Amino acid sequence: FRRVLFRSFEFVPREDRPTSTEHTPLAARRPEGDPRTELDVAAIQRRLAPAMQAQDRNWDRLMAPAGVVGHAASLDDNGKPIIRLLLKNRNPRQRLPTEMDGIPVVPEPVGEFFATQEPGGAGDLSDDNGIDWHSATSGNPRWVNRPVPIGISFGVSVPVMTCNGGTIGCRLRGTLPDGTPALFLLSCNHVVAGVNLAPIDSPLLQPAKVDNNCVEDLEDQIGSLHTYRVLQLGGLANRVDAGLVRTTESQAGNATPTDSYGRPRSQPLTATVGMFVQKHGRTTARTYGRVTGVNSTIVIAYPAGNVLFTGQLTVSNRAPSTVFTRPGDSG
Repeated sequence: FRRVLFRSFEFVPREDRPTSTEHTPLAARRPEGDPRTELDVAAIQRRLAPAMQAQDRNWDRLMAPAGVVGHAASLDDNGKPIIRLLLKNRNPRQRLPTEMDGIPVVPEPVGEFFATQEPGGAGDLSDDNGIDWHSATSGNPRWVNRPVPIGISFGVSVPVMTCNGGTIGCRLRGTLPDGTPALFLLSCNHVVAGVNLAPIDSPLLQPAKVDNNCVEDLEDQIGSLHTYRVLQLGGLANRVDAGLVRTTESQAGNATPTDSYGRPRSQPLTATVGMFVQKHGRTTARTYGRVTGVNSTIVIAYPAGNVLFTGQLTVSNRAPSTVFTRPGDSG
């Protein structure tokens, strides 16, 4: 029962912000069996509002107990608002809050959250459906004909990151500060900028170095780092882990591999508890999930230290998927 985070992507400096998106970062098309309308979403959000308000008023108290790694607004089985208190592990002797402003607080052991990149060292992404992709240096099965689809292996190449990799999240269409039309690939800071370490214009390779025996092959370049939102450590709140890569139509397409969901919609949907979602990632390909929490606060361990995120979504797997994401799916 795996929980992961998906983050909103309102991070591009105003002068660089794409004017339109070709598709949403999270492929939030409603599959059959999830017939919600925007009116339904609004009704659920109204039910969640008391929990979110209680979270905001009692943020320090919720995060104070030892072993707390976050909290999220959610609904119980009867559709009543609750706060999920996310724990590294459950200590029966530990006294935890049971309610905040009349909203039940439900403890939920989830373990620790980790970012899977290793700046300055060899990234270990070997948990890859039993396949060791690290040894492929020729005839690489991770190499994809150009233009590449979204949802596949790529990563930044800089000396301080010996071996890294992640996933192309989506393609965006926008303009540069001088008005020139441009295409961008959206992914995570820790995939395309190495947690604030990569210089602007660093090459992005497909496949990522982690899928090429940690070898830098600049013939695999499909773009260059354009900008990223700096990740703040030391307890400062972050909204996104995200960066943009400048690319071209000859290098990158705007749809997943043909056996997945294709090109996502341009119009985003408001995510709410219970909504069906799906994603296509480097490691686990197409998987299916359900939103289990909103207004989430999460602490994620990075090699440089813990990073605090607020305003997040939590997602759990749903059938037929046994997991929603694994290391290497970041994007």
